[in-house]
This record gives sequence, structure tokens and C-alpha cells, in this order.
Amino acid sequence: MYKRSILALTVLMLVAFLVLGACSADKKAGTDATATQITTDGYQNILDEGSAKGIALTEAGADESSVENLTVESKEADGVEVYVVSFSFNGLDFEYTINAQSGEITEELINGSRVVV
Repeated sequence: MYKRSILALTVLMLVAFLVLGACSADKKAGTDATATQITTDGYQNILDEGSAKGIALTEAGADESSVENLTVESKEADGVEVYVVSFSFNGLDFEYTINAQSGEITEELINGSRVVV
């Protein structure tokens, strides 16, 4: 009887540590593309600047260490909160407009020319 109680207690403690460890790992992950944030102008954004930057870099086939002049700007376009991500990569200038609520790329410019998305 005593051994069963010790075994049950040990299993309970192990499960508790695993659950707490998973919760702690989620908090340390930092940017979460699904984390909702309310901006100062009242918009509800699903994406943060880091997630928008990641979407644009992935679309261009680049990573942050290989681009120059990287900027991310939050603004309103046609009543929708968007992120405008700009950078230079492989001799080309890229600019992406990304819907902050859906993560959709709504406009892509390469060297100032619009690319159909």
C-alpha cells in the first residue's frame, strides 16, 4: 500500500513538472504569430512586427542576416492596420504590405514595381 502511494505521488509530480515546463517554454518563445494585441489606436492585431518581418523575408527567400536596410512600419491603409516591411536583398529593393489581422500579403513591390499577389 505504501509503495503504491509513493508511486502515485511520483507519477503526479512528474506530470506536474512536464505541464509546468511546457507552459514555461511557451512564454520563453517570445513572438507568437497568433498572439492578439490591441494597439494604441484600437486595432486588434494578430501579428506583431517580428512576425510580419518573418513573412516578408520568407516570401523573398531571404533571412535577416542577408538583407540590408530592413525596416518595419505599422500604419493604417484603407481602414486596415498593416505592416510595411522594406529591405534590400541581392541587389533588389523589396517592400511588402502585410495585413496585421490576417497575415496576408496585400501588396508586394520589387524595385518599385508591383508584383501580383
